[in-house]
Amino acid sequence: KEDINNLLIISGGVGGIIREFLKYRPEVIDYVELDPLIITVAKRFADSLTRKELEDPVVKIHHIDGRLFLKKTEKTYDLIMIGVSPPSDLQINRLYTIEFFKVVRRRMEEDGILILYLPGSLTYLSKEMKQINRSIIQTLKQVFNYVHVIPGDINIIIASEGIRFSHFSINDLIERFKAKRIKTRLISTGHIRYRFSPLYQDWFWAEIGKTESSLNRDFNPMAMLYTLRYWSAARARIIERWFDVVEGSGKKILLIIGIIISGLIVLNFISKLIKEKTAVITAIGATGFSGMIFQLVVIFGFQILFGYVYYMISLLITGMMGGMALGSILATRRVEKRTDVIQDLFYSDVAIIILSLSMLKFISSISLEIIFIFLALISGLLVGFQFPLGNYILLKERSRVGAVAGSLYAIDLVGGWLGGLFGGILLLPVLGLSYTLFMVCLVKLLTATFLILARR
Repeated sequence: KEDINNLLIISGGVGGIIREFLKYRPEVIDYVELDPLIITVAKRFADSLTRKELEDPVVKIHHIDGRLFLKKTEKTYDLIMIGVSPPSDLQINRLYTIEFFKVVRRRMEEDGILILYLPGSLTYLSKEMKQINRSIIQTLKQVFNYVHVIPGDINIIIASEGIRFSHFSINDLIERFKAKRIKTRLISTGHIRYRFSPLYQDWFWAEIGKTESSLNRDFNPMAMLYTLRYWSAARARIIERWFDVVEGSGKKILLIIGIIISGLIVLNFISKLIKEKTAVITAIGATGFSGMIFQLVVIFGFQILFGYVYYMISLLITGMMGGMALGSILATRRVEKRTDVIQDLFYSDVAIIILSLSMLKFISSISLEIIFIFLALISGLLVGFQFPLGNYILLKERSRVGAVAGSLYAIDLVGGWLGGLFGGILLLPVLGLSYTLFMVCLVKLLTATFLILARR
């Protein structure tokens, strides 16, 4: 670009990046840093470089989530730089997804540029490095017309809607560099020729073409999985092997579970093996599993869409727990009226299936934070509603209240433990939100079928 007037840096600008951009004399640099303590500490222990960066009137500091800032601002930018590390957690991953890149594109000039960084090497790219780079690059290509990579120990990824990078030769870049007369310590004409060497370009594209990877989406954070594999390969090989298994088998596992559940439903229709006690215990265990998945999905979804999950975590958990309490009260009143308890248990299973399908369909379009609290409340209500019903049914066979309640609570906890374990490390990271909620539907469809058979 000839001129950069409006520039946005999302994190990582203090300590040299801002200084380099100031050399191009932009009109405004909007610097977004979520944690205000980073700026406070930087000012407190500032050297001359940092002090000049933060005190320059061109630099406007915003303490807000980067994604939220882009959604709220009406400005468009000539250049946007994402200065965060590779997506090793959900907070960072949401800045590398198709959905986020679409937001970025709307806030860029037609000839605007997006810059981000990924791990790299000029000698050898491991499988994990290839997957990270390929996933993000392919994700960018879904949104931007042109994507260019400057290979190195840190790969610089550049994307644009209107600038075809292949039209610029190394000599063009060197001439522009000389014309700007910008003083640099590292960058020289020799360095430019080295970094933009066609040899490295061809080698890089050939290497990442040798591996397969998936696109990175808000609710299917594959780049996060690849980054965790990358770190695990260097520090914990046993964990890296686990990632190999779950990545390759995730959808197969879901298919197998679906086949098993379908088989059990058919088998029990034929043989009528299911007794009332078995149906109730299975339903409560599955509800514990579903409740934990719902909690993870609500927190996961809020984190992705709004970013401020830690300041809302207490309200989200309170909503879930409050819903459980309300559900228990409502169920107890139903029991006192001597209603058809098995039928109530069945209907609550159906309600959980409906909630799962509704979340699957609409969660990505939620724009109000309070809706997530409402979702936590409703999911908690359905989970809490089933426990008193299950206790009432089982107490008809046994008189010891403590033994029945304790046993059923243990089943509920085991279900929740399985939901937390597999939901956190297999279902949501590998299968994504849609497949995970669909699995909840399958599990509750099985238990609802058991309840119908037991009632007959």
